[in-house]
Amino acid sequence: MAAHWTHNPETRFESYVCNQNLIGGIYMRKFEKVNRIEGEIELPKRSTAKSGGYDFVAIEDTMVAYSGVTYVKTGIKAKFPDDEILMLCNRSSNPKKKELVLMNGVGIVDSDYYGNPDNDGEICFAFKSLNPTGTFIKAGEKLGQGIFIKYGVTDDDNASGERTGRLWFNWKINNR
Repeated sequence: MAAHWTHNPETRFESYVCNQNLIGGIYMRKFEKVNRIEGEIELPKRSTAKSGGYDFVAIEDTMVAYSGVTYVKTGIKAKFPDDEILMLCNRSSNPKKKELVLMNGVGIVDSDYYGNPDNDGEICFAFKSLNPTGTFIKAGEKLGQGIFIKYGVTDDDNASGERTGRLWFNWKINNR
């Protein structure tokens, strides 16, 4: 079965149908807690019916340093179609109110990051504090938004690599 979009007039939602990871014939985007987390946690959600992004919160208290990068953990992984990314954006209020900026400008999570063997695909926000004394983030505090975006590839694209091994980003999270 070829991948395609279908429209359900009853729910007014479109669904992505593909030949992998089918759930009742329909591929679903979903957030899950990573395996290291015991008990229930708050999954990302949209604040309003017209919000484009899903709000992520910190899973633990974290002090964001003035120098370098601090990876703030969410305890969340995301599963979504192969031709999409999850774009991580800072909250618009963070630079002014919390003096926090994302060091990578915008974070990009690829679909093959889900279940990464080094960290189970845990999504983190790479922050730097603009305050010389640092910025404290409490567990449960909103960090930023995640937006699912469909992307295209060039006609002559022939990428065949697979996500393997330990990336510096994953090493840094697990060994700080």
